[in-house]
Amino acid sequence: MAPFTLAFALLYGLSIDIISSIAKVKDVDNDVKSKRLITAVTVSTVIVGSASYYTSVTFDLLPRNPLLEMSIFAAGVINGLIGGYLSIVIWKRIFKRPK
Repeated sequence: MAPFTLAFALLYGLSIDIISSIAKVKDVDNDVKSKRLITAVTVSTVIVGSASYYTSVTFDLLPRNPLLEMSIFAAGVINGLIGGYLSIVIWKRIFKRPK
């Protein structure tokens, strides 16, 4: 299972980078647009969560279950929103500009 873990971790990082670039999360002043970053993290979490579930189903590691699919989607949205919000809080704390 280690190759799957590595592949999905890589997919998660790349999808955050790609979606953040498309959504223009950072502006020219290196300020981060909070809502766009939260959206990028949420979409990436849902994409990778769904991809990993369907990969598990494809390789017969898990049976197909619509309730589980909906739960994974809901958990992906919730975790993405929380993770995106926390990344904004951490980003602002680390890069706080002295006045």
